[in-house]
Order: sequence, then structure tokens, then C-alpha cells
Amino acid sequence: MKNLVDAIEKFSERKIAVIGDIILDRTERGRTSLRKNPEGLDAKIIWATEKFYLGGAGNVAKTITSSGAECDIYGIIGDDVYGSRLKDMFSKEGIGIEGIFSNEFPTIVKARIFVDGKYVHRSDLGEYDEEGNCILCPIIQELQDETFENLNSRINTYNAIIFSDYAKRVFSKEFTQRMIALARQNNIPVVVDAKPKNIEYFEGCTLICPNEKEAEEMSGISYNHDSQTLYKMSEEICEKIHPKYIVITCGENGAYVYNNGGSKMIPTRAEKVEEVTGAGDTFTALATLGLSSGLDVYDSSILANIASGIAVGKVGTYAVSKEELLEKTNQNF
Repeated sequence: MKNLVDAIEKFSERKIAVIGDIILDRTERGRTSLRKNPEGLDAKIIWATEKFYLGGAGNVAKTITSSGAECDIYGIIGDDVYGSRLKDMFSKEGIGIEGIFSNEFPTIVKARIFVDGKYVHRSDLGEYDEEGNCILCPIIQELQDETFENLNSRINTYNAIIFSDYAKRVFSKEFTQRMIALARQNNIPVVVDAKPKNIEYFEGCTLICPNEKEAEEMSGISYNHDSQTLYKMSEEICEKIHPKYIVITCGENGAYVYNNGGSKMIPTRAEKVEEVTGAGDTFTALATLGLSSGLDVYDSSILANIASGIAVGKVGTYAVSKEELLEKTNQNF
């Protein structure tokens, strides 16, 4: 336990670069009104409040700073009201935004609506037009070059790099491999949370953290809720992209750690589950902080599991604080 606490205390000395797809999470929560809607017979009136959260790579970055470390974020947002809100939110959290670029495409927003305590609707904004045509465009060469040069100019200030891939705009194979090569040249670990269809982009990373469903898609092997299958899945992923470590998160069953043929299941630490949104972001952030603070991949996964257990017990995307992490770590060990 002491090594975990010592690592947490070192977080204030760490600085992490988060590169990825920035998403604004918008949540409406309300109750059905008995008042008749004067605008239409079938459309009910909902008395609601709204809240905004940093989502995607933004949630990873916020978790880094909430845990006591420094963080810069790199990504693309729209030149719109949602983009402006994101910049304000990042600045409030003390997250460096020099690596953010704005363009003419809209900011990506995930809008979730809860009515009478039930999750009833989600709207994805900024990805499709009204006719259902995809408007997502890959990052252009000019922005790739600017992002790379921006990262290169600060590379010696970072203790680790996180790639947070939601398969939106930021990553391409050539661009990602340039950044991984830069990190390896400077002996900086690269931790990846990737969408399965983009797995080959991240060849040579230090650690990749898929959940069980993503690992199925990455490996082509169905998960049978047993360690033997997880081992085979890990071997297949290793064959494809050759990471140093793999951690497959398995929800209530814990996290499976694969290290050069060795493996171990880390039990879950969740006491209750309110909402799983952002749990993968939390795991990735804390596993990275653990590795960059001197923990091995097993203890880093224990720490990440403790943090994820805290996060899923909260409503909405939630950034775990250093104080919460220390308290839960002392309680569990």
C-alpha cells in the first residue's frame, strides 16, 4: 500500500500531455410537468436543469489535473459557442490549451437527457447533418504538422503522453506513428485508449487499455469471461501492434493485466455503480499517472481500478480527486 500512496504523492511533480478527440458532454435532468404543452398535444413539458462536463480527451485531462498533476491537451474543437465553453472549462481546470486548434466544423457534443430518473435520450451533435450525412473530416496535414511541432517543442516537459481516441477527427496512422516515434526518442511512455478500428495506428505504444468489448473487436476473439480467453485476446493484440503492456478492463470483474506473457486479474474496487460514462477515461488517466510515478503496470492498474470504482459511483462524467484517491487507497489496503 505504501508504494501506491507514495506514487499518489508524486502526482504533483508530474505533467502529462493528452492528445485526442475533445467532446463536450451536456446533461439535462428533469421531471415531467403536469402542465399541458400549448405548442403540441403529444409533446410533454419537462422541468429540467442542464450541466456541462468535459468529455472524451477532455475528461482524461480533467482527471489528470484533479489527481494533482499538470496537463496540456491537444485536439480540435469548433469555432462556435460550444468550443468557447470548452476553452473556458479547460482554463478553469488549469489545463493548458495551447495545443487546441479551432476550425470551421462544429464542436462534438454528446447531449444526454434524463427524465423522471430515467435515461431517455441522447443526441450526438457535430458528427452528422440533418440528412444523416457524416460531416467528420480527418485532421488535415497543416494541423498535423502544427500539432506535432507544438508537441515537439514541449516534449521534454512531459512525463507521459496519453492518446484518447474516440474515432472522430484527430488520429491517422502516419500522424500517430510520428508522435509515438517522438515519444520513444525521448523515453516517454505512451498510453492509449483506442477505438478498435484504429488499433493499427498505435503500434509500438507502451500500454493500451481496451475494455472487454473493444478487446473482442481488436482481437477477433469472443470473451467467455475467463482468464484463458483474455490471455488469447492479449496475445492477438500484441501480435498486431506490439505494445509493452495490455490492460483489458472487464467491468465488475476487474482488470486483466498482460505483461510479456505474464498476466494477472486485478479485482474491481467499485462499491456501487451510478453511471459508467467516462470510467475508461479515469482508468487510462490513473494508469498513466501510476506508470509515470514509478509503479509497475500491476500496481498502476490497481490504482486505476480504485479510481474507476470511485468514478462509476458518481453521476455524470466525474474526475476523481487526489484526496479521494488517497482515502480509498488507505481504506482498501
